[in-house]
Amino acid sequence: MVDIPYLILNQYKDNERQHPLKLLTFSLRGLFVIFAQNHNKKINMKESNIGNAPLYIGLSVFFIFTVLGLTYMIQNSNSYDERGTFGDMFGFANALFTGFSFIGLIGTILLQRHDINTQRKELQKQTKSIHVQNFESTFFQMLTIFQGIVDNLEIVEYGESIKGRRVFGVLNQKIKNELFEITMTEEYQERSSFEIEDVIRYVFIEKDDAIEAYDKVYSEYGDVLGHYFRSLYHIVKFTDKYKGIDKQKYISIARSHLSNSEQVLLYYNCLHENGVIKFMPLVKKYALLKNIDWDYFPDQTFMLFYDIDAYVNVTSN
Repeated sequence: MVDIPYLILNQYKDNERQHPLKLLTFSLRGLFVIFAQNHNKKINMKESNIGNAPLYIGLSVFFIFTVLGLTYMIQNSNSYDERGTFGDMFGFANALFTGFSFIGLIGTILLQRHDINTQRKELQKQTKSIHVQNFESTFFQMLTIFQGIVDNLEIVEYGESIKGRRVFGVLNQKIKNELFEITMTEEYQERSSFEIEDVIRYVFIEKDDAIEAYDKVYSEYGDVLGHYFRSLYHIVKFTDKYKGIDKQKYISIARSHLSNSEQVLLYYNCLHENGVIKFMPLVKKYALLKNIDWDYFPDQTFMLFYDIDAYVNVTSN
């Protein structure tokens, strides 16, 4: 590579008092050589991380030596007017470059501020992602444990072992049997002024009757039902307390794991003293009885024992 500063200094020694235009012409020639040399190496530098750094360094050195050369020439001039004019020109340049420096400083601050904001947003996204991942890890582990509890359910009826989700069907039938017994009592018969037929047998059933029927079944199978509903309650409660997630989404996932018979038992359990205080508010908040099959109930009037928000989402998270 041609040593541009060396050529400039030699030119100064040979022609110390050249006209400034001649020196400028020579300087431009040197600049052209630098660009030509940089262009020849452009392909080799394309894959390099340093980019155009050699070009910028060369231009800087070239500019410095050009200024030094001009200064050397003017200082050796016998004309004070030429020296004064040359100095005034550099006074303007100093002001110009000072302004450029200030603009560059402001630009640097703005760029740094933009980079910091970008990094902050990325960090917030990563934090939120980790937050959701931590929740999902625990949530799905709890669902897996809950499913294991359902699979291990077992009761014995008439010498036959009934396991898994079949247990819920048997318990629902027992509740229906208890409700039928209630309708056969004298107290229930007095609720109507006419004889009760099968088609309207359960029309006069009240909430307390449903609670009484479930209580009799719970008193016999409390170990099975208690363990089951405690596990389901803690899944819903854990989701409800966790912040920064789509709660309704995950509650819907949990609800999708419930069979029709399980939803019916959840209905009765949250009327009962075991679930009315803590579990029922969550049932209403997230409409856990949504899509419940009313064919599992003796009569459609049973839906009146809950507010509408237990069946339909009317509140936000």
